[in-house]
Amino acid sequence: MSAIARWRGWTTPGRSLAALVVTALVISVAGVPASAEDDGLVEATYTYTDTQTVTVDETYTIGEFVGHGSATATASATVTKTVRKPTDWEAYYYSIWEAYLAAVQEAHDKAVAEAQPIAKQKAEEDARAKAAAGVTFSYTATESATVSATEDYTIGDIIGHGSATATASATVTKTVTKPTSWEAYYWAVTEASEAAKAAAKDKAREQAKAEALEKAKADAQEQVAAEAPKPTDPGTDPAGGSESDEPAGPSCGTNPSKPDGSAWECTFADDFRGTSLDRNKWTPVTTENSRLSYGDCWVDSPDNIKVSDGAAQLSTRKVDTEVSCGDDVKSNYTSASISSVGKFSQAFGRYEIRAAMPKTNGQGLHSALWLWPDAPKFYGNTWPASGEIDIAEFYSKYPDRLIPALHYNSSLPWSTRTNNECLVEDPTKYHTYTLEWTPQSLKVGIDGQTCVEHTISPLAPLSGAAPFDKPFYVNLTQTLGSGDNTLPAGADIGDDVTLKVDYVRVWK
Repeated sequence: MSAIARWRGWTTPGRSLAALVVTALVISVAGVPASAEDDGLVEATYTYTDTQTVTVDETYTIGEFVGHGSATATASATVTKTVRKPTDWEAYYYSIWEAYLAAVQEAHDKAVAEAQPIAKQKAEEDARAKAAAGVTFSYTATESATVSATEDYTIGDIIGHGSATATASATVTKTVTKPTSWEAYYWAVTEASEAAKAAAKDKAREQAKAEALEKAKADAQEQVAAEAPKPTDPGTDPAGGSESDEPAGPSCGTNPSKPDGSAWECTFADDFRGTSLDRNKWTPVTTENSRLSYGDCWVDSPDNIKVSDGAAQLSTRKVDTEVSCGDDVKSNYTSASISSVGKFSQAFGRYEIRAAMPKTNGQGLHSALWLWPDAPKFYGNTWPASGEIDIAEFYSKYPDRLIPALHYNSSLPWSTRTNNECLVEDPTKYHTYTLEWTPQSLKVGIDGQTCVEHTISPLAPLSGAAPFDKPFYVNLTQTLGSGDNTLPAGADIGDDVTLKVDYVRVWK
């Protein structure tokens, strides 16, 4: 039998390559005859069968979701190789080696071809399942909030007022599921932060309201005590007076304390308890006399200026019949402004105004609590050389904030003299607006929170406290808007555009 015939019939599936080589060596050494071709080469043929088990891993991506799939398959392959080499040994060796390698590779490829599509399908199914489920993310936020509150307390016809500010913190965890990681993260952070802020506000509001109510009670009790009849001192006349008696000064309720602990001294107060404007304290400002107008007529009319329900009520109204309020001013809108000009003015001190802004339907209305100098041209003929102090201005285009502004020729930037971010929770409710004015600075606050604190820094040739070293008087104004807050043509201003002022108190 020839060597070719023997090797073709010799198949040893499952045997190691080393064992095959040893067998070949043994046969060669034993002198197995080999057929020689004319070219002197020895030909050998070998058939090898191999089995391979392969595991394939695949991924599949949908957006940011990566699915994974795995599959295992087993396959077999039989390969025959014939080689011709110079010697028996080389012919035997290479026929075995080449048959082995080819069988292994073919079995491997067949197993991969079987497992791969299964793994891919599993990966796609996994990715689609993940995308359908979305991404779940949890976030814990801790937020702090500062809230101011005002409260009233009534004893008979005496109304006490109190305001307080409290700060509280809250921690909230939110878990959300969204289609993408970014959305899940964003909404978890947003919802947790908003919920924590709301919870902190609720806690702070509760604390502030309790403290404000206690202050309101104390204020009412102090007012009652101040108005109680005093025992007659020996030596007074039967009418209850004496030559040494002085007229009672204004009552500002509880006098607040200065930073040094001493008390301010009340110099002006109006709680608007009557049924008409006290014209010993206030003068209505009209367009006819002042030339002030924003397309409306400022008038002295009980329809626009009245005192009721414990408050001065200043209204802007639309009227059917056009009103003339000057040589060239006519309007279907009437408004109101009152001023302490000629009756009270003061340089330095503490000013406190408790007021509720009007309900509005959008832009076009303006309310102002402001001070104007007795001598508006003392430091120059053009505004604002002699200064203007806007404690609070309400522009109905921006209904969530009150804007303070300090007008004068300053060496400091405008941003130090105003603040557009003094947000107020529901300005239509009563809030307390304050000004503390010293020779060095002006500080404006709302419900105890500072909005602007400005060091007086005039441009040369002015120096020191100028122009805020002269007396200013108080103005309360409700009017139409101007500039980007102008009333749009045909807009409805509403039926009750009224600035309500509960009280004005001034201390020195």
